[in-house]
Amino acid sequence: MLGGCVSIQTLSGVQTEVGGKVRLTLTICATGFDNGDDMDPEEEDHPGCSVALGNYTGFPYPGDGDRYQLLLAIRVPAGTGVPETISATPVPAPPAVGTIVARRSASYEAGLQATVPADSGTQWIGYLSDPYQFSDGADDVPAQSGQVVIDLALPPTTDGGPFIGPLQVRPVVGARQIAGGFTADRPVDCGPDPFTSSEDVTVCIDSPSAAAVTGPGIPIFTRDFGIVGGNATASVGQTVAVPFGVRGAGALPAGVTASLTAATGLPGASAAPSQASAPLSNGSDTRVTVPVSIPADAAAGTYDVVLNGRLENGQERRGVAQLTVRPRPPVPDVAKPRLSAAKVRPKAFKAATKKKPRRGADVSYALSEAASVRVVVERCSRYVKPKAKKRRRKAARRGRCLRYAQMTGAQTKAGKAGANSFRFNGKVSGKPLKAGSYRLALTPTDAAGNRGAVVRAAFSIRR
Repeated sequence: MLGGCVSIQTLSGVQTEVGGKVRLTLTICATGFDNGDDMDPEEEDHPGCSVALGNYTGFPYPGDGDRYQLLLAIRVPAGTGVPETISATPVPAPPAVGTIVARRSASYEAGLQATVPADSGTQWIGYLSDPYQFSDGADDVPAQSGQVVIDLALPPTTDGGPFIGPLQVRPVVGARQIAGGFTADRPVDCGPDPFTSSEDVTVCIDSPSAAAVTGPGIPIFTRDFGIVGGNATASVGQTVAVPFGVRGAGALPAGVTASLTAATGLPGASAAPSQASAPLSNGSDTRVTVPVSIPADAAAGTYDVVLNGRLENGQERRGVAQLTVRPRPPVPDVAKPRLSAAKVRPKAFKAATKKKPRRGADVSYALSEAASVRVVVERCSRYVKPKAKKRRRKAARRGRCLRYAQMTGAQTKAGKAGANSFRFNGKVSGKPLKAGSYRLALTPTDAAGNRGAVVRAAFSIRR
């Protein structure tokens, strides 16, 4: 009778191309032994699938024609690309079960991780097949077996460089029975020991032995190439050489090269590698730069620069570098503010006093930009003497002013671009001005410290 067990008979792994995917090929068979109690491998009813390759565990309810589900898992480095489904076609017939299809099973992966945890940096990838009807056939008929082909993509490296082999893999197989109320859609339960039958007629690992599973994986030697991008920083208007390394690993064929092209995400910029190709060999590291000219209107930020490598067979790798464009330096403000249209209205007025504080005049002016305005009063210190008979009053006898003297007690007014005004009460340092001729000297200074020309507006203080 059939013991209901499966085992891995052969395993091979090879890269089908220059680099990249590894094709893992497994031969899985159904073990069978006679109805002796010692499960002696020498007493097999179906030659070609030795019980010695498994864990000598069978289902508690084996029987010809029962329905089963195949369990298959592989422990691989984290990030390894795997298919979502795998398949096998058992031979020889009988039974004519056709192709057995297995799909990724999260519960199987979790069960394995809980009982035989994958080491750090590795992971279990598990598959559970659709139900199939099994019959072992007549005694002495060769054991049922099937070949499973799994294409594994090499895990990516953190820097974009080649995968440094070997690729360590550990395949395991098991099975479970669909009988006694146990349905095909139930989660996989590995129980406390994945190497023996659980309560729901499941053997999570029937092959290989526990010592093999908990030991290191099977090494598959690989070859690969990759491109490592560096970083660069530049300012608007500069040309910067963005660095890359084109690297090879493993027993690459002699004379293999990667043709190179480049691109950048910086708007308005173009990119081309410093050389058209790079040779590849084990441990090779060809330094390539990608010069990028920063457009005059480039915005500050970080942009991708990509170097693509392509082999003759179409295999491609890409490396990404980061190009940082510095912010534009601020344009220095050298323009001087302009003050214009300075007027005092009325032009002649009396200074304010405690009894009459509303006296004074309105001063208006215009600014070309926001600026602070320093206001200083200048007093006439020398007049032209008029002809004696034309003026009688003292104030009126004075002619035009020949000289002005600056008085102490400047004020600062905040001004905005455009029209401005303030009220001048005719006092300086809190004291009313005496009758005479005066003028206001207004000097604008902007936030950048640029000082504009002095503009003056004349006025007089009446008695």
